[in-house]
Amino acid sequence: MQILVVALAYLLAVFGGGWLVQALCRWLVNARGGDELQRWVDSGLPGAGRLIGWLERFLVVTFVLMGQPGAVAVVLAAKGLLRFGEISGQGREPERRVAEYVIVGTLFSFALAVGVGALAAWILKREGM
Repeated sequence: MQILVVALAYLLAVFGGGWLVQALCRWLVNARGGDELQRWVDSGLPGAGRLIGWLERFLVVTFVLMGQPGAVAVVLAAKGLLRFGEISGQGREPERRVAEYVIVGTLFSFALAVGVGALAAWILKREGM
């Protein structure tokens, strides 16, 4: 039962969460982003954003299940530092939209992973696993 709970947590967070984040980001680009945001999205490596999201949600669930929520903050801070150069601007509208897009996607992704990891940890604890 323990393996099933953990496996489902990873599948839901990594892949299910990826689908939800992708839907949110697609909505942001189409409804709110404009052409400059779509160009920014298209300028990256094909599939790299999806892979980054899978890896970050995998790490977040792992840290929550290990009882190390502080490590989640390290992953979030590292991502922020790595993305800072490409999303910082001088208040111009395209850079602001890119920054907001990255922040919304990242926080939604992390919230999903933390929630799924916390639910799985609660189930495991409740069942005495």
